[in-house]
Amino acid sequence: MCIDVPSGNQANGIQLQLFDCNPSPAAQQFTITPVDDAFAIKSIAGKAFDVSNSSTNAGARIQLWDFGSSQTNQLWYIQDVGGSFYRFVNKNSGKCIDLSENKAINGAAIQQWDCLNNDAQRFKMEWIHGRELAQV
Repeated sequence: MCIDVPSGNQANGIQLQLFDCNPSPAAQQFTITPVDDAFAIKSIAGKAFDVSNSSTNAGARIQLWDFGSSQTNQLWYIQDVGGSFYRFVNKNSGKCIDLSENKAINGAAIQQWDCLNNDAQRFKMEWIHGRELAQV
């Protein structure tokens, strides 16, 4: 399963979800680019993975929003956790991208949560077109 933009909707505030992997560029292909000591993860329309309202609370939604390079709620540390898996730690909150209730089902919400060593926070990145786009 992959992190997904519901129906490829690129509007500000659209919450990310988990969904069966598919080749849709608008829904499941992202650029990962360095910004200072972290990375921005952006949709093909340039919208960033964003922690809603710059929240530092566990359970805050991960959504798409217009990218601003100084917005630390849109910057992520990518940490190798072994076995070709990674976790994404928000620069502002120190919390990890997390699968709500650890439910690997279509439509499950993507949120931030305290960083734990569990499957809800482990993701693989599959590079598409060399290293231009990633499916997570």
